[in-house]
Amino acid sequence: MKTPSQKHDYLRILFLVLFLLGLTLFGLVEDSLKILYIASPFILPYIFVVIYEGVVDYYMGEYSDNEAFAQYLLEMDIPESLPNYIYIDWETTARNLMFDYFESNGHYFKS
Repeated sequence: MKTPSQKHDYLRILFLVLFLLGLTLFGLVEDSLKILYIASPFILPYIFVVIYEGVVDYYMGEYSDNEAFAQYLLEMDIPESLPNYIYIDWETTARNLMFDYFESNGHYFKS
């Protein structure tokens, strides 16, 4: 959970980005680039923190295929007392599960 100070920092970044966007829209590209150059040592660390937290919160890991991902994700919830004659169709389960997740080069993320 983010502290009030972190939220305040994110709002400052958002305000600065919107301000620079406004300058750019009014044809003051050179001024917005100067401001960005001056502010970059202060802004870039926060931007990287926001991106990093987003990746950490939504990254699920690397798997060979959708079935392996579904099996890994759901096997913890399958009771050990499940009878042997019950068969889990991992392909269909993975297809249904992928509505809530997406894959990029073998890496899985929450949607």
